[in-house]
Amino acid sequence: MVRSHPGSPICMQQIAGRAEGDCILVFGGRDLIFSTIRRSVKRAVQSCAARAGYRIVPWNRDAQSLRSWLLKRPIRNIIDVGASTGETCVEWLRLFPDATVHAIEPLPTSFVALQDLQEKNLQRLRIHNFAVGDELGTVKFRFHPLHNTSSSLLARTEFSAQVLPETREEVVIEVAMTTLDELFSGSMSSMNGEVLVKLDVQGVEAAVIEGGGRFLKRVKYLMTEVSLAPVYDGQSDFNTVHAAMVRAGFSLGGFLEQVHLDGMAPLYADILYVNKDL
Repeated sequence: MVRSHPGSPICMQQIAGRAEGDCILVFGGRDLIFSTIRRSVKRAVQSCAARAGYRIVPWNRDAQSLRSWLLKRPIRNIIDVGASTGETCVEWLRLFPDATVHAIEPLPTSFVALQDLQEKNLQRLRIHNFAVGDELGTVKFRFHPLHNTSSSLLARTEFSAQVLPETREEVVIEVAMTTLDELFSGSMSSMNGEVLVKLDVQGVEAAVIEGGGRFLKRVKYLMTEVSLAPVYDGQSDFNTVHAAMVRAGFSLGGFLEQVHLDGMAPLYADILYVNKDL
């Protein structure tokens, strides 16, 4: 004899030879069995990944899906502001084989590496030795010898020195500054296809955006790193950057990455904006 609740995959089954009412629980369908197996396997895989410092998430909840979507866009010009020694430029050249990449970097030591990279990619890589902001001229720049990618126009905070000890040492140098409007004033109209701008400028994102008002009208996508913790004195926070992007005609496209230190709130995030008018 079998008794089950309507719609339930679990039933009470009478065992042959047992007295009436002497029943056991059995599964009433393969779906529940497979679901149970999947959950067990998932927990085991998640546990292994966690021990290695990783987390596995469904593809439709993963920011990598947004990056994958971006790779399918007809992007033909990439402006890498804060290109450092060119690691991201190498990726741009590989992922967008039809694109021209402009690498902008103020640090003389990092720019040497960009010059070497340009020698191997003469037709597709353009390099520019500038800091980018909202004015033209010569400015003081804080170089971090122990971690050059965190170097900035802004001084680091005591919070940064505590949680990121590699930023403690700062060497002030002078570099040339330009704006996006000035740098691309002569080539803006000749850019074919969609334009992507990447900002990695360590706290001065709002100034770069304000200094590129005309050029950004030609830009379809803008990726920017935004500090979510007080890493630099006078840095642009998310609200400031978002307001500047909205004024420039962009809308929030999504979050590409969010980075934490152990046991802390997010340190920074990489965010994508999309030009609503293009």
